Amino acid sequence: MTATVTSTGPDSKIMLVKKNSSGVTQSILNNAQIIKKVKPAVVYIETDTKSGSGMIYKAMSDSSYVLTNAHVVKGFSVANITLSNGASYTGSVVGFNENEDVAVLKIGAGNLPTVQLGNSDILSQGDAVFALGYSFGLSGDAAFTNGIVSKVKVYSGHYRPIGSGPNYIQNTAEIHPGNSGGPLINQYGQVVGITSDSYTDQVVQGITLGETIKLAIPINEVRALIPDLESGSEVLAPTTDQPSSAPTATVQTEQQCQSQGQVAYDQYMSTANGISANDPQVVASLEKIQSAEDELKADNDNEISQIKSEYDPLIQQQEETNRGTEAALMSQLIQGGSLRYAQQSSAGLIDSQKKSDEEAVASIQDEENNAISQQNTLYKSTYARYESLRQNILDSMASAKSNAENVAQSIKEKVYQDCISQN
Repeated sequence: MTATVTSTGPDSKIMLVKKNSSGVTQSILNNAQIIKKVKPAVVYIETDTKSGSGMIYKAMSDSSYVLTNAHVVKGFSVANITLSNGASYTGSVVGFNENEDVAVLKIGAGNLPTVQLGNSDILSQGDAVFALGYSFGLSGDAAFTNGIVSKVKVYSGHYRPIGSGPNYIQNTAEIHPGNSGGPLINQYGQVVGITSDSYTDQVVQGITLGETIKLAIPINEVRALIPDLESGSEVLAPTTDQPSSAPTATVQTEQQCQSQGQVAYDQYMSTANGISANDPQVVASLEKIQSAEDELKADNDNEISQIKSEYDPLIQQQEETNRGTEAALMSQLIQGGSLRYAQQSSAGLIDSQKKSDEEAVASIQDEENNAISQQNTLYKSTYARYESLRQNILDSMASAKSNAENVAQSIKEKVYQDCISQN
């Protein structure tokens, strides 16, 4: 990965770029850039009984095609499609594949924004991914979540018999009911999957967990199906005489092992010390630094008050002396002639005396200001040392948390693998 300066001057920006597996350089986008690039093509899909998400992947002059999950429109030939700008259209289901849980809809509106399809085959564990969709069926603005790839090539078993189902991308981006059919996006703003499924409310060792497994269909598997779907292909999920509990048991085993690993992860993280600002040791250290900073500020304020109490009376005394000197000079001049004559003949002499008096006052004020400046410099220097100590604590906390997360992740993977091997 390299950093590239996109322009020069005060508004210059640094853009991270990375070469893909084909050697092509791609720009890594931040969250705001990903949202700006993808959200205009994310749509809200609603039928008479349910709702979900989708994405416009192709737009022509008079019509556009929308990609979603088959289960979002299952049993319907039309659905209402709302764009991110609020425009609403009736979309017809032109093709679906229930085995792969993919469907294509067509709307009579052209020249619409589209998503860019990426390459799901190059995804690896730990890669950043992002999801956009209408969580819990709430229309309006699409929700944005982020996460990482937890695992690739996961078999769900929901739509086909064991051993013949599609692969899935397991990730940590929050996926709720209503997200189904929305895009899973890589760090370049490209769609690498269709968010499809999640498992909720699993009870492991008496503990109720929330959503622990989030799955997305790899976009490369979907890409090969699109031509048939656009041509009207309809593939129903096959019926089977096998007991429905067979694939469910497999899914349950996967869920339980994932959940056990997550419990082990959480338990380790809950016992790790120094990884949170709420830890007693961290709190005590930060409070000690804060107390020292408060005391330092109070001492500085007191020192400045003492400096002013020393110099301000001297300034007042000098100003009173100046006024007396100027009055005496005027009196001497008056004794030598009339008041008018004294004022006319002594203007330069009085101005000279005033200038000398003002310089005397300014000299004392300069000494006071220098003393205050030196005190503030000493205060800032000491305060900076305390802030450096505070930052060291925060850096140590971040490092300890990162190390703890690495250990916890290893424990989680081991618990998961042990669980899978025992089943």
